[in-house]
Amino acid sequence: MQTSIDIKILKNAELMLRICMIITLLVAGISKICSQGGFHDYYLLQFTNSSLRIQLPAIIYDAYLTMIPFIELSIGIVLPRKGQNTGEFL
Repeated sequence: MQTSIDIKILKNAELMLRICMIITLLVAGISKICSQGGFHDYYLLQFTNSSLRIQLPAIIYDAYLTMIPFIELSIGIVLPRKGQNTGEFL
């Protein structure tokens, strides 16, 4: 049994998924920046908890939690590009 899906349907599905991911990443990044440090402070306490089995220096967690909102925003902004070097956009 062979099923054929039209290319147009696949492209529309990809477009819908890209739009959902772009919105999700932008909203998540903006909300973390606008939390006035609440996101950073809460998760820094959770990750540096002494009851965790793996202990890493707090500076690693601090740097990671500081970068996360900017990484999400960057991916959300860059994601609309379709071709790598073609200049095509959604």
